[in-house]
Amino acid sequence: MLQRLHDGAGNHYVRALYRSQTLDQMRGAAASPPYVAVMPIPGCAARGVAGLCDAAAFAAKLAATG
Repeated sequence: MLQRLHDGAGNHYVRALYRSQTLDQMRGAAASPPYVAVMPIPGCAARGVAGLCDAAAFAAKLAATG
């Protein structure tokens, strides 16, 4: 899944996440949260965080793949 983030200065960012749930978690019967992992986006390191893209860089990467 793609997650949109922003900071207090109004800058926008995108990061990719992998989320996995058991059937009990999907039904709401499990007390534990689903597994979530950040999937690094190659070439992105906004704010010094590997895999975090600023919105403009992410849009440029998408346009370059199409």
